[in-house]
Amino acid sequence: MATATLTVSISTSSNMGEKQHQERAELRHLLDLVSQAVGDGKSTSGTIRNRSGQSAGTWTYTPGAAN
Repeated sequence: MATATLTVSISTSSNMGEKQHQERAELRHLLDLVSQAVGDGKSTSGTIRNRSGQSAGTWTYTPGAAN
């Protein structure tokens, strides 16, 4: 069985509303599920964009070695 690592960095602000905090928590949860499902693959990374297309953070996927 392989263990994959998904690292997510999302920008936050002290003046963010509750809805934005909830959306980011949902995104973190979804990305955790993806990392569990992907398993082996190639290392990759990308930018998380908000609905306006602005950068809201980054993500990186690193595949795990077979145990």
